[in-house]
Amino acid sequence: MGNLSFILPVFIGHPGSVRHIQWTDCALSGSHNTIPSLDHICSNLLDQEADRQERMGHIPDCPVTPYRVLDLNSIGNTYQNGKDILKVLSEMKSWQAGLLAAGVIAFTGANTYLITKEDSKIDKSVYISEWQRAAQGDLKEILSKPGVAIPQSEYPVYFSEEDGTFSKFLVKPGDKVTPGTPLYEYEPVNLDRDRNRIESEIEQLTNQIDSVQNHISSLNNYLSTLEAEQAYTSTDAEKEEKDLSVSIHDTEKEILLQELEADLLEDERDKYEEQLDYVNEQTGVMSYLSETDGQIVSISEDLDNPVLMIRSEAAAVKGKLDEKELQKVVQGQETAVESGTLKKDFTGRVASVQTMPETPLSTETQASYPFTVELDQAQEKLENLHPGMQLNVEITTGEAKDAVLAPSKSIMKQNEKEYVIVLNSKGKTEKREVQEGLKVEGSSEVVSGLEQQEPLMLHPKPAAEISREFFTPFIMDKFYPGALKDMTNREKLKYFLLGMFNR
Repeated sequence: MGNLSFILPVFIGHPGSVRHIQWTDCALSGSHNTIPSLDHICSNLLDQEADRQERMGHIPDCPVTPYRVLDLNSIGNTYQNGKDILKVLSEMKSWQAGLLAAGVIAFTGANTYLITKEDSKIDKSVYISEWQRAAQGDLKEILSKPGVAIPQSEYPVYFSEEDGTFSKFLVKPGDKVTPGTPLYEYEPVNLDRDRNRIESEIEQLTNQIDSVQNHISSLNNYLSTLEAEQAYTSTDAEKEEKDLSVSIHDTEKEILLQELEADLLEDERDKYEEQLDYVNEQTGVMSYLSETDGQIVSISEDLDNPVLMIRSEAAAVKGKLDEKELQKVVQGQETAVESGTLKKDFTGRVASVQTMPETPLSTETQASYPFTVELDQAQEKLENLHPGMQLNVEITTGEAKDAVLAPSKSIMKQNEKEYVIVLNSKGKTEKREVQEGLKVEGSSEVVSGLEQQEPLMLHPKPAAEISREFFTPFIMDKFYPGALKDMTNREKLKYFLLGMFNR
């Protein structure tokens, strides 16, 4: 005697109004030569289910209907060999066997047709596991480098024996000086000669100032003429009005530059006038006056020129670049400078980049290229920033504002060109050429070929390069019951088949 076991799905409830499905194990006893028929199996199954429900204390209000045997492998695993399977099939009624065979053939044929059909939409769909929309925003590329505070400039002070006999220094190393501070005394050979030299400088500066003032007057007259012409220009003459606007702007700019030059010349003349007043007050000893702000850093007691060295307060930063960074940093780029010691931030611009390496040329060591940053802050705000203090410099090497941004992993390169796979509004993939710009930390600027909010495939695969229908993972959070009500029966069937056969 042996045991014959079947795993059968059973629908609880009337056909067409199924409440739930359960899988029931049906165990029958018999000899190997006595194979029960399907009717026998179902009869026993019905009896077992009725007994089970009766033991549970209730009688079903509807008949228990066996659905069908789906898993032939689970049947075959309980027999001794393949011949037993054939015996089971031979006991089935002819309509049952025919129905099973027709189902297998129909399922196989449908899949074969969908796969081989040349213009089939289902077999040519592509699964998009990850996607993201293009966005709009700003992108900034930052190069961070260590730096050290340095003086912005140094000014040497000279003494010539032709001017007279040196007397003494009036300052010492570490002293701070401003324009007009006496630096050293000397006995001039001839005060009249110094007086004449200073007066000559004053006269020359006065002539230059008069020339600039005359030029400013001419520019103001020209500006008045342009403004008058603009007022009488016909509204239809758009090009002529535009040209006049450009000319007015350029003239106003030139006037400002000339006024600035006049101010500088007047400042220089004031210095010489102070020197002239000083000379006129002297009887036999003169002092050499400083022409700049700064600090005395060295004095030559032996009167070797320069006899004094004046260094400006720290208003610059020095750093080093390697050969790759040298290609990105150029004069004029904006910088942000941070001092950990002072807990302060400063702003500035790259003042210079040296293309000659600071280190000796060698094949064994990497070259370093010095760069300097000029700080924007006024001198009083840099009072505690001393030469030699360690700083961190962030150089803006690239910037894109209000740009279309795409994930870098959505852009693929082929034959020195960039492409993305766009998921268009027709529900198909679209391979599109784009121009990639700035790239920073996984985000890329798209200069052309893409609009913001367009959905993009991440990690593009070859199957998506041809225009095909696509489908994405089901997101439960996005599902709501009313979604099915908005779809027709044809649409429901279409998406059901796409979901069944594409994975």
